[in-house]
Amino acid sequence: MFRSLLGLAVLAAATPALAAGPEPVAPIQAVMEDFGGKKVLAYYTSDAGRCDLVLMTGEEPGPRVRVSLTPDQAATIEDVAGGKVTMTCGAAARMTVERTPSVLKAASAE
Repeated sequence: MFRSLLGLAVLAAATPALAAGPEPVAPIQAVMEDFGGKKVLAYYTSDAGRCDLVLMTGEEPGPRVRVSLTPDQAATIEDVAGGKVTMTCGAAARMTVERTPSVLKAASAE
């Protein structure tokens, strides 16, 4: 299990931390977000026109959440400071990711 998370983390290194708008994500491409020192990892596979999304913490062993989304449905992961990652299933079961930085993090940077 640790090796699979390590593999996801390596793939996630190529994913930009913040994006100006929705960014396309390939099936099994890891999406990683840091929420106040706690890592959240996500990836999806496509099956029968749906996006099967898996979300998990970066801790081992940790819980996993599996969600099956139809096109135009979204799942959002949020932290208490206002940061969030929204993963939207699009046409042909292709997913996009949109990141919103934490309000507290943005305020402390000024």
